[in-house]
Amino acid sequence: MSMSKRVTFFLMATAFVCAFAMAFVSTEAGAADWPQRPVTVYIQYAAGGATDYANRALAAEMEKYLGKPILCQSMTGASGAIAAKHVAKQPSDGYAWLGAANTIVIYGVKGLSTLKWTDFYPYIAVYCPAGFIVKKDSEYGTLADLLAAIKKNAGKMTYGSPGIGSGAHCLGAALLDNQKLNAKHVPYKGGRDAIRAVLNNEVDFASITMGDGVDYLKSGDLRALTIGDLTPMEVEGYGSIPAVADQLPSMKALVPAYMVAFGPMIKRDIPPEIVNKITDAFVKAVTSDKYKSMVEDRGLKVAGLYGEEADRWFSKNETGRPWILYNLGIAKKSPTEFGIPTLANWEWPGYGKLGIKEWPAK
Repeated sequence: MSMSKRVTFFLMATAFVCAFAMAFVSTEAGAADWPQRPVTVYIQYAAGGATDYANRALAAEMEKYLGKPILCQSMTGASGAIAAKHVAKQPSDGYAWLGAANTIVIYGVKGLSTLKWTDFYPYIAVYCPAGFIVKKDSEYGTLADLLAAIKKNAGKMTYGSPGIGSGAHCLGAALLDNQKLNAKHVPYKGGRDAIRAVLNNEVDFASITMGDGVDYLKSGDLRALTIGDLTPMEVEGYGSIPAVADQLPSMKALVPAYMVAFGPMIKRDIPPEIVNKITDAFVKAVTSDKYKSMVEDRGLKVAGLYGEEADRWFSKNETGRPWILYNLGIAKKSPTEFGIPTLANWEWPGYGKLGIKEWPAK
């Protein structure tokens, strides 16, 4: 090698090493000084619904502890997959979060996206069961009345939901299948849209996340016929909503399958120092009296899960909806293609088997 070539090679190598070192230092400094600008949360469902409300309320509390604004932007469509794909394409710098419901567990079987919950660190701020609602002056005073009408008008009655594959849709589909009944499903872009469809007589009833409709129950515009839970739900200013497990005991085993949870999800390759800062702010916000009061007023229950506990929750919840949708013929791909066991066969696989990063140590 000639002298000039050796010099050129040396200069190029030196430049590469310097560039790498500067990038490393910059990343470390960026993580230490994060956040330097506002964070944006891309919310999967329409404004005013439970997903939107839970994530916006949390963002308002978390920004107090992060010291920078957290902006919320609705990005609806494809059961939340449009927002999830958008966040996944953003730099792994902690400035783009997914304002999520747990619909990501159905993306594979529905062919909506190759993204999985394991691509993100999930924070579960609150959870809420779904339920059936009708207009206040509906002729259906009880769940039994509604089911009798559906049986009498086989295939003619319609029901709305927040979207295909949502927990509320799965409750509706599973309950009708359990009772060997048939009603036409009409998907909307969120629970509030489904409620408006009921009030405007576009559908006969709706299966919604109950957090979407508590204010309508309190105002007297809606009536709740059942809640997809093991125990009744008490709503201050309205009364008690009967539990589907009491009304239809054969539904009891399916309750974990359609439970709905809300909270931010962040890319799993974000630097540990940034993840820990987000986690600290999450814990402080979700345990604050103000956040508890805000979400409980909407019929949501504080969960406050993160770390392995949140991963375990998603791993188990994933065994529910995909199988319901597949068994009903709504999803064409079998959950077995994605290594998803049935609920009866679920056990925590551990991070090694999942092939994903654990949460960073503090």
